[in-house]
Amino acid sequence: MAHYQHDGHWFDLTCTYVDTAGVEWRWTGKWTDGAPPEPLMQSTYHGKFDADSAVPLPTVYRDHGPLIKVLAPVSAAALRAALLGPSSGYVATTAAGFTETFAAFEARIIPRGTRNA
Repeated sequence: MAHYQHDGHWFDLTCTYVDTAGVEWRWTGKWTDGAPPEPLMQSTYHGKFDADSAVPLPTVYRDHGPLIKVLAPVSAAALRAALLGPSSGYVATTAAGFTETFAAFEARIIPRGTRNA
């Protein structure tokens, strides 16, 4: 993995980042010729990465605000495994015969007097 430290923050250059305006930035795989070399970033334009917009990461950080790492979306299979998998506890409780209607569940978890009418 390629990493770069700027302004006390470490950036994983294999990830995509988003600026405060919602524009995505990613590393081109190239560096500036200066000393020290800086990673060249490219931005999205109409949803596609624009190869002509290579800008050093410190310039992107200065001009476009903090950069936030874009997290990969959770797949439906991973979500299903988390909710219904053997480690979720749901399977074990239903196998033990525990059942509850939604109304009973709602009445149990929402304090009396705070429920919407």
